[in-house]
Amino acid sequence: MRLILITTLFFISFVGFSQIKTPAASTSSKLEQTVGLTEIDIEYNRPSKKGRTIFGNLVPYGKKWRTGANSSTKISFSTDVEINGNKIKEGTYSIFSIPDKTYWDVILYSDAELWAVPRDWDDKKIVFKSNYKVHKINSGNELETFTISINNVTNNYA
Repeated sequence: MRLILITTLFFISFVGFSQIKTPAASTSSKLEQTVGLTEIDIEYNRPSKKGRTIFGNLVPYGKKWRTGANSSTKISFSTDVEINGNKIKEGTYSIFSIPDKTYWDVILYSDAELWAVPRDWDDKKIVFKSNYKVHKINSGNELETFTISINNVTNNYA
């Protein structure tokens, strides 16, 4: 009888502890910004450095990256927008990037329901691609957690 009771208590405690929810290693984040009349929403997961070398190591230079962790980063525009002279229709897109030491390629991809860079990458689904120079932040502190921001917001651009 004692063995049955101990075994039952063991299984109850095992099932009870299996329901504990733990935080994700890369927290989710949502950025909402109005620029003029356009609502811009960015949903992404924020990987942390944790003492690792990220760019050029964990995220190799010259390879497509989902620009975040856990699943592809999504950006939504409530109206048509223009980026570097390229017109982009309202809607939701995946953001991918190709990091490098001095420049990053940023890509908007029409398929927004992706986990990572698709194995069957289709260049026809590229809505926007542009190259941006890397600017180091000279705050004296390294950023521990990956961050996306929209800066220099005016009524016409950001």
